[in-house]
Amino acid sequence: QSALQLSQKDFLHSRLGDVYSKMHRFPNALSEYHKALALNPGLECAKTGLDRLEKLMKGVDPDEDGEVVEEDRDDMDGFGTPSYNG
Repeated sequence: QSALQLSQKDFLHSRLGDVYSKMHRFPNALSEYHKALALNPGLECAKTGLDRLEKLMKGVDPDEDGEVVEEDRDDMDGFGTPSYNG
């Protein structure tokens, strides 16, 4: 296979991982990121996607530094908004 074909496949696996991650299909996303990285261990978008996925799976907001998102259990405001522990 040509380098271009491998590059396209690794990128497509990474993008598919992104899609699965947004759909909260974490096992599928994990598999796709690993396929991308098996084809190209240096693929930055797959590394970033995998890092974000691992944070999501731990309940950590991937866009914040270490904040765990928990449900608002008392729901005193009536909106069920998330509360943050940092």
